[in-house]
Amino acid sequence: MFENIILVATSLFIGLLVLNLFFRIKLLKLYRKLIEGEVDFPPTMLFNSQKLKEEVVPRYPAYESEILEFSRKLNTSIRIAFVVFVISLIIGYTYLKNR
Repeated sequence: MFENIILVATSLFIGLLVLNLFFRIKLLKLYRKLIEGEVDFPPTMLFNSQKLKEEVVPRYPAYESEILEFSRKLNTSIRIAFVVFVISLIIGYTYLKNR
């Protein structure tokens, strides 16, 4: 049973890690576009989409889709990273408990 738990958790960990890397690559491409367009806004607005739409998008209407997509992908990447961290903790706890 212990081996099955470790196998499933490790597989899930690797899958989510690859998915997170995929999102990070997409995120870096969007970031490069925003930097080239000299789009500037405080990092705290990335986590509040309402404020982002009200304050940043009107200043840079040509980059509206990139700004919103960047915010969405960053939030998704952070959530995936959190899940990977929790799975890592579960794997470690299970391993230490059953060794």
